Amino acid sequence: MPTKKPKTQAEWAEHYGWTLALLKSDSSLWKLFNDAIKGNWDQKLFVSKLKDTSWYKKYGETGRKALALKQADPGTWRERVRAIYQEIMQMAGTMGVRANWQTYWDMAEDAFTFGWTNAQIKRSLAEYITTTKSGAFAGQAGEYEEQLRQYAYSMGVNLDNGTIKNWVKGISAGIRTAQDYKGEIQKMAISAFPGLAAQIKGGMTVRDLADPYMSSMARILEINPQALKMDDPSIRRALQGIGSDSGGNATAGNSTMPLWQFENELRKDPRWLSTNNARQSLNSTARGILRDFGLAN
Repeated sequence: MPTKKPKTQAEWAEHYGWTLALLKSDSSLWKLFNDAIKGNWDQKLFVSKLKDTSWYKKYGETGRKALALKQADPGTWRERVRAIYQEIMQMAGTMGVRANWQTYWDMAEDAFTFGWTNAQIKRSLAEYITTTKSGAFAGQAGEYEEQLRQYAYSMGVNLDNGTIKNWVKGISAGIRTAQDYKGEIQKMAISAFPGLAAQIKGGMTVRDLADPYMSSMARILEINPQALKMDDPSIRRALQGIGSDSGGNATAGNSTMPLWQFENELRKDPRWLSTNNARQSLNSTARGILRDFGLAN
């Protein structure tokens, strides 16, 4: 420290323990520095006033040290940022993030300046998660997407792409877990199928509970079981307890439709008339009528 009164700006900066370059890097610092020179402040007053600046409040101790290093030893600062940059690149690849190198470098600078933890870096990276040209997520994001879509399907819930994207980002950022969102899907399923609430809460999926209906539908309508989907109107009506009265009017209940009723409903479906079992049933009925009239054996 100079023992005599500073004369130049560089000497004043040294007097206060700062570099001139760092003081010039921020408008609030530069104003404070010039006010200090004009007022001939001592170091204690300078530090006191410094704490009121927007720069001091923004960066904190870690940031102040990092920016001081950037001005005093830019080579060392760059090497430390580069090391974080490499870590961020690896993390981004694992997470399925797609961004350019400048984004990663800017993030590395912020991470070093503000002392970000890995969790904070992941949260920042998650904002850049997006789908590939094929419309799917990559890396861990793709795994999260697959988990959510499969579980939603098993629960008879349709999720739009926007919801999936937001949920994948939430998991990737560490804000929520896949289990949290599965809980949301479970609530949606209970809302859609109130008659299945107890079973769903007990750990069963809507797909498990739909299986008897899907098997019957495949057999009666002679449909390939693999072609049946959970969103088939007949399946959903059965799971929601929606049937019809003798007049053909829709009726809703608080439980699922009995399987026998569901099968009777299927035989009213126009598709049933073109099946082999329909023809056999009709032929059998016709023969029975003829026998009743003594016209057949």
